[in-house]
Amino acid sequence: MNMTVFNCIITGKSISLVNLSNWKKLLKGCSIPSFPPAYKKILLRYGVSNIDEYFQLVSDALKNNTVEELEKKYENNKIQYIQESSQKEKQLLKNKIEESISKISENTIIRMLSDEDEDEATKLYIMFKETMHEDIEKARDYTQDFILKNIMFGIFIDELLVGFVIIHFSKNFKIDSQSQKVPTFYIQELLIHPSYRGNKLSKYLLEYCIYRCPRDKMYVSLMTMPDNKALQKIAKSVGFVEQNSQSGDSTHSLLMIKNMDKIENSVPQLCQQDTKNKSKQNTRSRSPKNLTKS
Repeated sequence: MNMTVFNCIITGKSISLVNLSNWKKLLKGCSIPSFPPAYKKILLRYGVSNIDEYFQLVSDALKNNTVEELEKKYENNKIQYIQESSQKEKQLLKNKIEESISKISENTIIRMLSDEDEDEATKLYIMFKETMHEDIEKARDYTQDFILKNIMFGIFIDELLVGFVIIHFSKNFKIDSQSQKVPTFYIQELLIHPSYRGNKLSKYLLEYCIYRCPRDKMYVSLMTMPDNKALQKIAKSVGFVEQNSQSGDSTHSLLMIKNMDKIENSVPQLCQQDTKNKSKQNTRSRSPKNLTKS
């Protein structure tokens, strides 16, 4: 004779009428010091709100041989919960994408990428990796991961993806103005399709990254190859400064930092202005008129 068994998701145990008392002790142990939120959600799927109600529900199902009906009820509620959660997640993602949109012109925008952009983003990423003579085998896996983490932003012209930037919200670097490594808002990779280069799209993406830099980050960072003069020029035009400290990457050894503190950024300018003033004063003191007076 087969004994009716209930599989408890919370304790991971198979429960029958024989081990009900031991199971109840396990359940009580799960609620010390407090019952985790995930467990509470599981109880709600069974239509109960606490351990005692759950124990009674399962006990009755075992006694009345209605465990199958109980499990079907749970599965139906689970499906409904997943569908509702999925809809909420899609709406949240839609909101994130809409909030991420930056309109450059009538036909050019920057926005966060979604799974609908995966194929085109992967093509661009493979092109980028081939240009860098890097492995392309896991390009799609990386693209999927970047999109899933909401850290990949694309620039579109007439709804066509022509470039992207990948950001990491925190990466530590040793920069020239600090004695220790500091957290930075890190621009990991930036790519513009070759056919669309020379249209300031890289600059737009860098400016977009600066705009999205979190308030708790004082620095925006990027690494590049020392001979990539084009990117260095664009980065400098939006306030990045080449560092004496190297990035730590053997290929992309040049580290560039954008200081988000306007006060600190004004210090070099003030120094330069002071130097110019002193130079003017020295020039006046050496003028023929002053020499005649002396």
